[in-house]
Amino acid sequence: MKKENWIANTNRVLAWLEIEDRGEAAELIQMSITLGNKSKSEEMLTNYWTAIRNIGSEFEDFPKARVGQNDVLDTQSRVHADSVHQNLMNVFATIGEDELVLTTVLPHGRTGGVYDSMQSFAKVIADKAVRDLVTAYKEKRWTGEMNGNVPVVEPRPLNTKTEDGGSEEV
Repeated sequence: MKKENWIANTNRVLAWLEIEDRGEAAELIQMSITLGNKSKSEEMLTNYWTAIRNIGSEFEDFPKARVGQNDVLDTQSRVHADSVHQNLMNVFATIGEDELVLTTVLPHGRTGGVYDSMQSFAKVIADKAVRDLVTAYKEKRWTGEMNGNVPVVEPRPLNTKTEDGGSEEV
């Protein structure tokens, strides 16, 4: 595993560990990260990452390594976006009034049906928030900066209707 991938992946895992107590698994993961950080070999980083993945596999919300294209976000911004995702998952999954939310807030019109759990509802909301953060990052409205656990994002400009029926940004 390349060192930059190790750093990106372990930063996401460390942010994930901060959200909730993971017991002995957290200790094992942190020890593997510490050992990996001291390693000079890409082969050893791969071995440590495999161990971390195996330990984390018992948790449904364990962050996955990115596959495919490079991430649009820099490493620190990705850690912050993942932290926002996890925080939103926790907030919405524990909001209470599950029946009220699940019967009145419905998935996208083309999908139909209802959310099967508050966890699935929370995931949709958290995923959308991260997509919005990535868009804001691309549009230079978010630099990855956080105020506590709240991202500092400049809102999009408002569109207003003109007399000729068009619209302009304000």
